[in-house]
Amino acid sequence: PFKQRDLNLLDRISEYYFVSKPMVLKAFLPGVPQRKAQYKPIEVPEVNVKLSGIKPILEPGKKPILLIYQDRNLLLENIKHYVEKINGQVIVLEPQIAFVNTTAKYLENFFKNQVVSLHSEFSKTQYWKNWLDFVEGRKKVLVSTRAGIFTPSSNLDAIILNDEDLADFKQYDQNPRYDARTIALKRDVPIVFATGSPRLITWDKAKKEKWEVIEMMPTEKPKINIIDLEDERRKYNFSLLSHGLEQACDKALQKGQKVLLFFNRRGWATSIICQDCGFTAMCSNCQLPFIAHGNHLLCHHCGNAQDMILACPECNSTNIKMLGAGTERLELEIKKLFAKYHVLRLDKDVDYKTDHRLADYDIILGTNLILKDYYWQITSDLGVGVVGVINADNLFNIPDFRSTERAWQEIRKIKNLSSKIQAELFVQTRRPQNKVLKNLTDIEAFFEDELKARKSFNYPPFQRLIKIVIQHTDPDVAQKKARIASQKLEAMIKELDAEAMGPYGATPIKIRNNYRYLITLKISPKENINFLKNLLDGIIIDVDPEYILT
Repeated sequence: PFKQRDLNLLDRISEYYFVSKPMVLKAFLPGVPQRKAQYKPIEVPEVNVKLSGIKPILEPGKKPILLIYQDRNLLLENIKHYVEKINGQVIVLEPQIAFVNTTAKYLENFFKNQVVSLHSEFSKTQYWKNWLDFVEGRKKVLVSTRAGIFTPSSNLDAIILNDEDLADFKQYDQNPRYDARTIALKRDVPIVFATGSPRLITWDKAKKEKWEVIEMMPTEKPKINIIDLEDERRKYNFSLLSHGLEQACDKALQKGQKVLLFFNRRGWATSIICQDCGFTAMCSNCQLPFIAHGNHLLCHHCGNAQDMILACPECNSTNIKMLGAGTERLELEIKKLFAKYHVLRLDKDVDYKTDHRLADYDIILGTNLILKDYYWQITSDLGVGVVGVINADNLFNIPDFRSTERAWQEIRKIKNLSSKIQAELFVQTRRPQNKVLKNLTDIEAFFEDELKARKSFNYPPFQRLIKIVIQHTDPDVAQKKARIASQKLEAMIKELDAEAMGPYGATPIKIRNNYRYLITLKISPKENINFLKNLLDGIIIDVDPEYILT
């Protein structure tokens, strides 16, 4: 099925991501079934898409399109309209399997027997059949997770990426460490980047290269209540809920409305320490703090678990303290405050794959998993009166140069949801003047401010980022190799517009029995980076990483 343009793309990907052509070819081709096997079709729940009554405005064109939307219903209507106008094939990429299933099911209603999907939950046999159906031209529309970007087509007319801001489009854990958004731009077909909260790098590229930017946002700005948690502490309120949010919840519940609360921390407490000697309970595999869950401790990175510590293993003291809070503690507080109402907690520690009916509950609380797996149930008919963000500071305090941007995207998505269902939004924070909260509805102002900060520290889009990973089962060997790589790299970039940071220990420093050290290279987009091939054998080169500390 490969044409010359597919082979050219393979060459470009191999060169861009520092991986061999056979490895890229493996990404292009699905695993071939060893024998003909029967497969059971995956059951997908019905999608509750309500027609907006608004005329679709997305039209095919040669320039890339940045489409900014509030309501995913309206987005799907526009995608349907766009696909209708195209003669050839279309690839629609979704960041997660749940959205692949719902988008494919929606489009199948209009393009009978013309839609096929790809994702990792398919059996090898079904995946291969679906892939061939698209490659050989029997289907018009492919809806897929990021791997679908490699699917060959002799008649490809467009690529649409939904929720382009999510990190799921970047493969981080194995080679090739590609970004489907970058590869989409290399496929030389019209592209639509759709999102409720665009990435800074996409916004900047759209402005510089004069893409078509379409905003499908309501003109009326939603009401957002910013609550200062420092004021609450001064009033001796140490609950997870401020007085204002608690009163709003109580008022909504008495009216028969529902409450939706977001808290992006799982568990009961985020660290367990001995107050006498300072010991912190850490995972032996990852060297990360254990999180308290009921009567046991759990590592959120590798799943390692052990019984709750009752006495310090270092000094035998029983003066053990739990710090921080998570969804389990929030659930307990909510059940005490609103004892007569039905409460549902949704995070990875409960059976979140069970198809809960949100309509059966009065208070729904959890992590951003709610936005992923339960988006289609959260409609105006659900009757949500109050939406709350329990602690926005958890999003601000991540030590990564993109943390401000990601916090803005996350809270903006919750804001968009609140606006869509006409619920009142409360955001609790110790930093009420933070630019993220001030510019939730003003994309231009937020990105102008963020671009100034990026420029002063030479972060993208002003410089390219390349993460170099050095790892070994022996921590001393890993550290020594990292120092050698750092010294060699400094010599290589001496005459270039570039700087190197590190080596520094990754977070977590230990994965699958390997100790990992990182070097981050900031380099001008104008510089040739082929010299990295000669840096050191056995290292991992991650071009355009999503995270520089992991």
